[in-house]
Amino acid sequence: MGRLARKSLWLVLGRAVADGLSFLYYLLLARAYGADGIGAYSFAFAVAALVGLGVNLGLGHLLTRAAARDPGLVRRAAVSVTAVQAVLAVLLGILIALGESVYGLPAGTRTLLLLAFASTALHEMALSFVSYVEGGEAMGTSALLTVASRAVLFLLVVGLLVAGATLTHVLWAHVIAHAVYLAAAIAATRRLYGPLRSPLDPALALRQVRASLPFLAAGALYALYARVDIIMLHHFRGEVETGFYSAAQKLASTPIFVAFLIGTAVFPALSRTGPEDPAARDDLFREAVRWIALIGLTGAVLLASVGDRAAIFLYGSGFAAAGEVVRWMAAIYLAECIAVPYWRLLYAIDRERLVLWMRAAAVGMNVLLNLFLIPRWGPVGAVWASTVSEGGLALGLHVVCARVVPAPLSGLGLRLALVAVGSLAVLIPLRWSVPWPILVLVGGGLILGLSLAVHVIRRDDLHMLVRTVTQGLPSAEKRGG
Repeated sequence: MGRLARKSLWLVLGRAVADGLSFLYYLLLARAYGADGIGAYSFAFAVAALVGLGVNLGLGHLLTRAAARDPGLVRRAAVSVTAVQAVLAVLLGILIALGESVYGLPAGTRTLLLLAFASTALHEMALSFVSYVEGGEAMGTSALLTVASRAVLFLLVVGLLVAGATLTHVLWAHVIAHAVYLAAAIAATRRLYGPLRSPLDPALALRQVRASLPFLAAGALYALYARVDIIMLHHFRGEVETGFYSAAQKLASTPIFVAFLIGTAVFPALSRTGPEDPAARDDLFREAVRWIALIGLTGAVLLASVGDRAAIFLYGSGFAAAGEVVRWMAAIYLAECIAVPYWRLLYAIDRERLVLWMRAAAVGMNVLLNLFLIPRWGPVGAVWASTVSEGGLALGLHVVCARVVPAPLSGLGLRLALVAVGSLAVLIPLRWSVPWPILVLVGGGLILGLSLAVHVIRRDDLHMLVRTVTQGLPSAEKRGG
């Protein structure tokens, strides 16, 4: 548990700063360009993210797992894998340009989409090197890279907004920031593992790509699941309602990074200890489930009680419709958090094909529900569709993983339900009589107190977390050279 806390703390601190900058940047864009501008921006990046899967290739988790098991593979394969990604990025960029002409998008939208894809391609290539860094458990370096990338983007965009720049100039800032991110990630990988072999090895790169195909398919389905509602909203309801939904989704999904980062921190250890010591893997997995489930419950309770008021305060009165959508997203937030440790465990034990089929079922359900619900109820209908499909996926993952790790919850579910009911019983009646920032603090304290009372959190956990913070963060160790 102490090791998990130390590794997670690096990532959480870094991403807290990075996501804070990202969210502030998003607020500035929303206020500068309005709901229609945010709708166009979100549409461009939703499409670019889906096409960018051809650059990503699903390599992230595969490379982290491989680096954790065999650090020497990084020096042999990094250059070759990046060369394959670069070639694919150029080919996909050409296909996007051709597709835009056939589809007949307006000239301004075409420019935004091409720039969004260029930014996404550079980002995906950088993430491959970040995966090597995380495979070496240099979580502090990973966090620093993320902060630096977001800081460069934030400073560029603030300068552009002050100068009265257009949305096109903002997308150019994305391209520049992610080029810097790629260069920094390559340098960090060389520092951690030593010089990377420059001669290309196509056979080795192709083996890596073939091994990554199940990860790619699962990642493609996840990306489709995360963005298909935005694309379908844009098609059925236009840019304004897409902007409302995107703003609500940004607010609801930003805090989930803590759950994902705990999953990132625990993944190399799960990959390494599973074959060597299943009991240690099971204990580590249960700890991750306990903390991530508590994080999910906390976020869901706060979204349900104050999410709408927070959205209106942050985005302005013009985004009142987004505020109503935020509260509906509480259940999705909880389900997404709960699913995080389960699919990480399946990846760690080489069961990525099972994750692929389960994600395929969730995506199919989501698309079918969206076809029926979005035309009738717009953004709220998209939320309902995601709630059903994400909840079904989380339940299925739990059933499957319970066969690998006996009793992963061990009564935790009932205790968490008691915390949720007790917290909402106090917060909901107070939601209009107490300022929302104070209510957030009250809610956090109430959840912490109830969690201690029903033993979701133990006093030893708090002492350990305090020691982890006061002793400082560990320095990254060089794995190669």
